[in-house]
Amino acid sequence: MGYSDGTCSICSNNGENLEHVLLNCESLVEIWNRVEVIVEKFDMDSDNVFFDKNSDVFCGILRANIKSDLVNCLLSIIRWTIWKRRCTNKYENKLINVTALKKWINTEIYTHIQTLKKTKLCNKIKNCIKELNILETIIKSTL
Repeated sequence: MGYSDGTCSICSNNGENLEHVLLNCESLVEIWNRVEVIVEKFDMDSDNVFFDKNSDVFCGILRANIKSDLVNCLLSIIRWTIWKRRCTNKYENKLINVTALKKWINTEIYTHIQTLKKTKLCNKIKNCIKELNILETIIKSTL
């Protein structure tokens, strides 16, 4: 495995860097637009007006409540899946199109939500199961 030549393996843009790969690649516009809708529907308090892609995607939402924690988990799953897509394309020469990426992201999120619902910790946190169910419903109808 060698170093990257700086060219995005998905869109062939010459400015491949972490921000491009996870956020600004033209192939991700639809994904991040849908994530913005999910977060708005999840009601993250309109005074914080989420979705500053350039900071929230990388840093997460810095609040101490269950909804912020769940959205941060969602963002982490999406970032990881996008990165895995990039590496699969770059090093295995298998291009995963946006439709397949959305399906992959949905599968990863669903698996994580089901796992979280089974944990003792989630059962101890007030409204955790309720908020997970709400988030799951929103994701199924949006992503």
